[in-house]
Amino acid sequence: MIFFTSDTHFSQEKTRTLSKRPFIDINHMDDTMIKNWNLKITKNDTVYHLGDLGDITKLKYLNYKIFYLIKGNGDRNIEDNLYKKYNVIILPTNHEIVLNKKTIQLVHKPIHEKNADYYLFGHIHKLGMIKKRGLNVGMDCHNFEPLSENEVNIYLNFLDNKFDENVFKQ
Repeated sequence: MIFFTSDTHFSQEKTRTLSKRPFIDINHMDDTMIKNWNLKITKNDTVYHLGDLGDITKLKYLNYKIFYLIKGNGDRNIEDNLYKKYNVIILPTNHEIVLNKKTIQLVHKPIHEKNADYYLFGHIHKLGMIKKRGLNVGMDCHNFEPLSENEVNIYLNFLDNKFDENVFKQ
């Protein structure tokens, strides 16, 4: 199976505080996200993480077979050799995949290029879960757990069939 997430910010107290995450401390935050992750994802699954991973050493506790990362603004200082150590494959921003015959653009910040049917993003935490043609896959929007490919498809179908232009007017 394929899973999507963003903005785990493992072991980052600043994020726990500023995002008002409902955890006693960063240990509680990390433990909850690791538990939620491993309840959904097996060691045979593929994960697309759309940036702001946080403490990369937490990967040793997470299930996955293939881990793709689109670097977020918080990932710039992680040394490349650590990515190799945890078998992380770095993808360029605006990387595209095909799900359910739809082109999906993967980005960290919610900036949609018009060349894809949809885009998945993170970065803004819980400031918005949907945009026109876009879905926030960040942990803050989804009970601190990754989204499966099936869950993403449900949201994208909802965008197609339940929202009209009035939803996205500002």
